[in-house]
Amino acid sequence: MKIQRITAAITAFSLLLTGGMQVCAESTVPNWQYDTNAWAILNVKEHMGETYMLLDEDREKLESVLKNTEKYGYERLDGTFRGACYGFAATSVLSSYGLIPCEEYALNDDVIPTRLSDIGLPYISDTAQAMDVVAPDKAVSLINYYMRMQITDTHRQLSAWQMYAYSEEERVQELLRLTEQGVPVVTSFFYFKGEKENGRTGHAVVAYAVEECDFEWDYKHYDKKICLYDPNGPQKIADDGLKEGLERLDQIYVNTEDYSWVLPVYHASSENGASLTSLCADVNLLNEGGILSGTEPYTSDQPFIGVMTTNWLENGYTLHKAKTANDVLTPTGTANFKATDSFYPDCVASAIQNFLTQDVQDAYILELEAPQELETFMYYEDSIQRVQADSTFRVAVSPDGFSEMSGDNTAYTFEMVWNEGFYTGSWYDFTVSGNADTASLRKTENGYILKSDNLQNITVTAKNDDVQANLIFSTDADSVLLCEADETTISAKIDTDGDGVYETELSAEPEPSVYGDMNGDGSVNALDAALILQYAAYAGAGGELSFEEYVKK
Repeated sequence: MKIQRITAAITAFSLLLTGGMQVCAESTVPNWQYDTNAWAILNVKEHMGETYMLLDEDREKLESVLKNTEKYGYERLDGTFRGACYGFAATSVLSSYGLIPCEEYALNDDVIPTRLSDIGLPYISDTAQAMDVVAPDKAVSLINYYMRMQITDTHRQLSAWQMYAYSEEERVQELLRLTEQGVPVVTSFFYFKGEKENGRTGHAVVAYAVEECDFEWDYKHYDKKICLYDPNGPQKIADDGLKEGLERLDQIYVNTEDYSWVLPVYHASSENGASLTSLCADVNLLNEGGILSGTEPYTSDQPFIGVMTTNWLENGYTLHKAKTANDVLTPTGTANFKATDSFYPDCVASAIQNFLTQDVQDAYILELEAPQELETFMYYEDSIQRVQADSTFRVAVSPDGFSEMSGDNTAYTFEMVWNEGFYTGSWYDFTVSGNADTASLRKTENGYILKSDNLQNITVTAKNDDVQANLIFSTDADSVLLCEADETTISAKIDTDGDGVYETELSAEPEPSVYGDMNGDGSVNALDAALILQYAAYAGAGGELSFEEYVKK
């Protein structure tokens, strides 16, 4: 079975950890109230719809503030609705600062809302009745917009820094410190719903107060209760949890001797591998790139943290720093990194293993003790580099644009996504797929050089915001230059005389590419994307038909 696509969704983490870890001045602390700042709308399809709907003006605003590398993550937070808890939590906190004009979200002129809990219907404590809430399109779009803010560098860099530099105990201590002051905190956590390989999920809530308690769970005592607003709505509490004098199960409980914690309703506990992954209380950060007015631009002096993320590594591995010489990466020493399997807190994430490092000018080699199916993303400061292979024991990436894979006659894919000023030609997203024992892709001033022991049935896709170009070719050469003939056409050239200049253009005909209409039906849709993937799999398995012949078949 193919591994799931790892999303690029990395959520906010706003702890400014210098000295006392201050995140906001006490004079700016709002008075967050459950009956005012908790949405009546719930984090369910019945309220939010089947997809992540955005109003046109909101989508235009969002796309205007995103870098190319951020757009890459944005595309993977689209499609079928899988939850928008972070958007709910972030807008809830923003509303407590008076930044959301609730009256603009009225369903009609009869009832003008003055607080989030009035939008749609007043907040209802019974889950079944809460399903009757009507969610205005403008409110749904607002929530979905801020859900997507997780993929911006501002948010994910602070998250990366906090996960890199501080322990779980320190994050719990900070959450207690903030909520004891009455500071509302967008709190994200990762936990396991089943087997570790495939049962990981995440959630975001608002923590807003602390109470003393005397609570027992799984034979452990907890003495502090952190009060939560959960966008999922009223939870089904066990019968005992409804009795007078007993605690609710939908709150975070903390043991202040070792700062372990538990959220019983999700069976999430630091004792069983759950982790607090994001605490965001800075209103300027929450609204950075947002559509609401009233905050200042957010800045941070924390260093950039590079992130390599992979699917679950089944056996032992070593991560090396590396250097490039003659298009070969060689190890120079063990990488300085922190490994964590609980970095992405959003519920759409499927990443398992993450390596966080400050050494973002270095190349890296990931070596596995045994071959396995692997998809690796490396998030550099101005690029994302993806290497995927059905069976590989070694992948390598470099910040200047070099990726490498070693396996055993395996299907592979290289993809490079670049921010403005860092890519070659017209396309910022460049992808190459094939089947080989070894392969590498190098970005140059003239295009991309692909080297491999098998350059048969190579599929190439290049795109920007407006155009996608596609090419399928084969050659007996061991390297090829993939370059731009024009904005809609990819050219493949080989070096026939061995002088290092790729002067001979292959006679391959590019497939229809101007608008991505691969099947010639006059429209561009998911069928075209599926057709490309189907043919790539067919060609990678040894199929000999041309793309045109395959389509006709």
